[in-house]
Amino acid sequence: MRYLLVLIVICFSHVVTAQLSMEERSFVDTNYLHGWKSASGKVLVPGTYHLPLRYYGYGFVGIANENYKWGLLDTNGKVIIPPSYEAIGMFNEGMALVINKGQKNFYLDSTGKEIHFNLDFDKSYSVYEGMIQVMKNNRWGFMNTKGELVIPFKYDNVRAFSNGYAPVALDSIVTASGEKTPLWGYIDKSGKEVIAPVYTAVSSSVGEGLFPVSVSDPFNKDPRMITWGYVNSLGKLVIPYRFNRAYSFSEGIALVCIGKTTSSSGKWGFINKHQQFIFPPIECAIIYGSGKEFKETGVAQVIRTNNASSANNSYFIDRSGKKVVKKHNQ
Repeated sequence: MRYLLVLIVICFSHVVTAQLSMEERSFVDTNYLHGWKSASGKVLVPGTYHLPLRYYGYGFVGIANENYKWGLLDTNGKVIIPPSYEAIGMFNEGMALVINKGQKNFYLDSTGKEIHFNLDFDKSYSVYEGMIQVMKNNRWGFMNTKGELVIPFKYDNVRAFSNGYAPVALDSIVTASGEKTPLWGYIDKSGKEVIAPVYTAVSSSVGEGLFPVSVSDPFNKDPRMITWGYVNSLGKLVIPYRFNRAYSFSEGIALVCIGKTTSSSGKWGFINKHQQFIFPPIECAIIYGSGKEFKETGVAQVIRTNNASSANNSYFIDRSGKKVVKKHNQ
């Protein structure tokens, strides 16, 4: 009997100490107003706000009032910034982008203090790898987190830095379909054009010295005619144009798609650097997960169709391609 009581106490303790994730701490009441709970489930902020509360990182929770102005709480429900901004981005590297009508974009630091830069620009985005995309007079460059312009306003378009490289577009061509498309390449943080902007499409991220690129007409309505390959840092094609879509390498593997048609989303799988699939590619809409995530969790999510609302639309696979049940901690 004594052992039974001990077992009951242990089980009860486990139940009451279960913690809600940040996603689970937002709730909606019967009046369709949104509030915030503690990790243990206690209501800290009753239904007050007009959009779901979302964790923004660095201890901040985004809130919106009836006029769709945004502000921040801390995770204990204390108002740090009353709803007053048009939009607040997620915190990244200790900074969050703020967009306010009639003002130049500015930022919040990890304490919620406003950061205004002297640099003259028309538009900016969030910080990645210490670099911020900025635009002036329809030309793009990068500033650092001190507000210093480190890569001049010279590009038609740029994307965020990833693993030390950023895609940039300079000039354009008219494709066989008669459409104008920009030409893309990559720069490093010094502004050096590592890969010349001669490609009609590139991946937003780079990994392990291989750059996913395409020279196909992106407006071609036949997906079989859109092919991707990989070039190295010298611009040499090392994996030929044979994939309908290709993503960056991590942990020695990269997600690719083959066999796309006008009626099929194709087959998706991971290849190694010898262009070999690590398991037979799967016919589906897409597989979610990078090589790094695949290695760390041991699973990747397969989306069967583009209809996200359909029943049993996804499942998980292990590194052999076998269907598995994802565990809570994966």
